[in-house]
Amino acid sequence: MDYLLIEFLGVFFLSFFRALGNFAVVAADSDLLKNECKPFVNAIISALTLFIFLVCARNVSKGMFNPVFAVVENLWHHMTVETALGYITAHILASLLATSILTITLPFKYLSTARLSLGVARINPANDEFSLFTMEMVGSFILFFAYLYYQASGKKSDPYLSCFFYAFASGALQLATYSYNGGAYNLGTMVGGLLF
Repeated sequence: MDYLLIEFLGVFFLSFFRALGNFAVVAADSDLLKNECKPFVNAIISALTLFIFLVCARNVSKGMFNPVFAVVENLWHHMTVETALGYITAHILASLLATSILTITLPFKYLSTARLSLGVARINPANDEFSLFTMEMVGSFILFFAYLYYQASGKKSDPYLSCFFYAFASGALQLATYSYNGGAYNLGTMVGGLLF
C-alpha cells in the first residue's frame, strides 16, 4: 500500500501546485512575475514537484503519477488489473482532493472565469479541438518515453539523472504548449477536476 500512498501524494501535490500556478498566471498582478515569465515559473514549480516525488517513489512505486501510464503498463502485462486500478483510483482521488481544496480556498471570482479551468490554464477558443487532442496525444507519448527512460535506468548508478530527465521533460512540455492547452498532459488532473 505504500506505492499507492506515494502515488496519491505525488498526484495531489502535482495537481495542487499546477492549478495554483495557473491561478497565479491568471490572477496575480505582481511586478515580480511579469506576464512573460509566469508560465515559466509555473512549469518550473510543476517540474520540481514531480522531481521530488520521483525521487521519493524510486524504490516504493513505479513513479507513474499518470493514470494513462498505468493502463499501458497493464496492457503490457507489467502489472495486474487490480494494481492498475489501484494506481488509477489513487491518481483520480488525489486530483479530486486537490481540486476540492483549491475550490474552497481560492476566491470565487477567479475560479468562475473561463481562464482557470480544472488544473489547466485556459484552452484557446481559436484552436481546433482536434489539434488540441493531437497535441495531448503527442505530449503524452513524449512523457511516456521519458517515463520509460526513468524506469529503464532504475538499476544504474545515478538514479537522480532519470528523475531529473522525466520531471523536466514534463516541465518543458508544459512550458512549450502552455498558451494552447495549459500543458497538463495528465489524465488524472482532468478527470479529478471533471468529477468535482
